[in-house]
Amino acid sequence: MAPELISSLGSWLTRPRPTRRRRRRGIAAVEFGLTLPVFMLVLSGVVELSNFVSSYHHVQRAARDGARVGSITIEGPNPDGSVIKQAAAQQAMDVLEASGKSCSVPGCVVAVDWFSEQGYMFVSVTVVYPYEPMLGLFGQFANESVAQFTMMTQQQLPPPQAT
Repeated sequence: MAPELISSLGSWLTRPRPTRRRRRRGIAAVEFGLTLPVFMLVLSGVVELSNFVSSYHHVQRAARDGARVGSITIEGPNPDGSVIKQAAAQQAMDVLEASGKSCSVPGCVVAVDWFSEQGYMFVSVTVVYPYEPMLGLFGQFANESVAQFTMMTQQQLPPPQAT
């Protein structure tokens, strides 16, 4: 064999080998690189879901508080429901404003109904608010938050007069 080949072969055999620690660091970096996108996807999903739940909570609270105010509003001797409906709608819009959501955006609806069922008067408040995704990574999985709340009113119609 040529002396150059023997000397290069000898240096290859005697060179320092990568230790297990150095190889483990490389494996850890590869594992981190593979799991980071999955972790970020899960994290952004949690953020988006919590944003949606928060939006739904505000809409639900507005409907509930509007129905509560409508249920305790008394109109007088000849009720037609207009004062009850106006008070309930105003309270629902005020609660939305207090939570940082303006009902002046397109798609926001506050609907109030005053109705009789089995001889009792009820007020029903429905609030629809458009949902805007925070990150927008998952598309529009929900277009709006909708909440409806119905309560019996203190304002009850007098029993019909016997003729």
